[in-house]
Amino acid sequence: MPLKNKIYFVAIVIAYFVAVFFVLAGAAKAQETADGAMDREILIGPGKHYTNLTSVQPWIIDGELVGSVASYVYDDVTTDRPVDYWEFYDQDGDLLGFSWFDQLGLQRMAIDEGIAKHEDKLDGTFVVLIDGELI
Repeated sequence: MPLKNKIYFVAIVIAYFVAVFFVLAGAAKAQETADGAMDREILIGPGKHYTNLTSVQPWIIDGELVGSVASYVYDDVTTDRPVDYWEFYDQDGDLLGFSWFDQLGLQRMAIDEGIAKHEDKLDGTFVVLIDGELI
């Protein structure tokens, strides 16, 4: 093979690898953007925190035991709150709802969708309440 053809061959191979590099870099950037979108979607609920259980107390309404309330604190020394996260359970131990403080320090709450729709059974899917309204 003449030298001129070898130079063309090497130039084509290099151009191919450069094109593949740019395609892979674009795919990696798209995946990174998709991962960021997933993180924003998760922010609706309580963030991922390490928590410590501080207490479990009976939940009594009008003198009747209806369940229990578990209280947790985040492993975050920057907050002065005595409790950061609560879970509400019925007498059978089923999770009814939970409440937390978001990254802005605002208290949020989510309840089982079955309760929100006034159904007779729990759904296992939780819906967020803001100012008493479902979102």
